[in-house]
Amino acid sequence: MTNSEVSPFFSQSLVYLISLPPSALADPKGSIIASLHTNILKYDPRISGVLISFKDISFAKDKCVGTIMNEQAWINFNVECTGTIFVPKVGQSLTGTVNKCSSGHIGLLAYGFFNASIPESSLSGNGNMKFSEGGEGEEEGEWKGEDGEIIGLGSNVNFVIKKIHHLEGVVSIEGELIR
Repeated sequence: MTNSEVSPFFSQSLVYLISLPPSALADPKGSIIASLHTNILKYDPRISGVLISFKDISFAKDKCVGTIMNEQAWINFNVECTGTIFVPKVGQSLTGTVNKCSSGHIGLLAYGFFNASIPESSLSGNGNMKFSEGGEGEEEGEWKGEDGEIIGLGSNVNFVIKKIHHLEGVVSIEGELIR
C-alpha cells in the first residue's frame, strides 16, 4: 500500500495521567471521563495526532490507584483507554467538502471536522482552472476547469496532503488538488 491509500484513522492503547481535586472522589470515573473529554478533537503531540474518541477506560494495572505526590492537593490516576486517533501524513489522499471558495484558495472541511485548504497556485497550475467571481453581492465564486469541472461551495474534492500545521490544539492541512 502507498501512503495515500492508508487511512489517517486508527486505534491505539493510550495511558493518561489524570489529576483530580479531592471533590472529584464522589464520582472518580465520571470525573476521569470528563477530563478525557477535554482532549477530544485537539491535537496532542504525545500521540502525534488528534484524539477522536475513547473507550474501555480502566485504571492502569501496574500503577497504584489515586496517588498524592509531594503534598499536593491533587489525586493522580494512571488511566488506560483505547483511543481512535486521526493522524494525517504528508502524501495521504483525503476528501473534503468545500466551505470557502475564493480567488486565493479553496477552504475545505475534511471528514466534517478538520480544516484544510488548497492554495490558488495548486488550482491554476493543475488543469488550468480559473476563478470566476460570484454574482452581485456575493463574496465568493467558484473555480472552473477547461474540462467543465466546477468546484464551488458544497463540492467534494479529493486532495493530497502537502503540509500539516498545528497550533494550540488545532490542526490545519494544506493540500494539492487531485484531478
